[in-house]
Amino acid sequence: MAESILNALLFKEKPKLPDLPSIDLGKEQLLAISGNASALPHAQSLASATNDFNQTELEKQLARSMPGYAGLRDTARDQIRDMMNGILPGDVSDAVQNSAAARSLRGGFGGSGVHGNLLARDIGRTSLDLIGSGMQAFERWSQAGKQIGTAPMFDVTSMFVTPMQQANFDVSERNQRWNYDWFKEQLRVQPEPWERAVGGLMDWVATTGLNIAGSYAGQLGSGGKVGES
Repeated sequence: MAESILNALLFKEKPKLPDLPSIDLGKEQLLAISGNASALPHAQSLASATNDFNQTELEKQLARSMPGYAGLRDTARDQIRDMMNGILPGDVSDAVQNSAAARSLRGGFGGSGVHGNLLARDIGRTSLDLIGSGMQAFERWSQAGKQIGTAPMFDVTSMFVTPMQQANFDVSERNQRWNYDWFKEQLRVQPEPWERAVGGLMDWVATTGLNIAGSYAGQLGSGGKVGES
């Protein structure tokens, strides 16, 4: 009886539970991939602009802390490129020619074809050594360039949404929607204030009347008279 009175006071009818949609992780994965693909062009544009800005700022700082840095960098680049191409610097080429001429004079065949062969041999061997040295210098220069002259790169994937993040977001949204719908359903079935008051009064009257009738019937059944103590 108490439960029926409480329900009458609180609800006009029994509230209905809202549906709770299921979450498919496979669909969440595809949704995350699709969203990342759509956002990728914008992410690439942002990353490119960020990298350009970071590199420009780094070069400004290097120019301030190392005056003439750009010129030194370009000179090193040009020299390493010549080394990798086997191009001898002028002073090295002159030294090789002078050494070959001196050996040919000492050998008594100065001005002959042997002198040319010695020069070609020495220059060829020096060029091969130079190319090898150039490759090693390029490797060291590349590593130094990455450590000193290259600003940190913006990671485009840092802006991607993982399938698990997508699933967690959708689960949270679903649960919040369910709670909202459930609260709205409870409001819908609640009677107006005057309905609650009248309904409560009618339930009290009915309950009181039943109690009185029950008491009266009990007295009659026991052979007593109403009003007798």
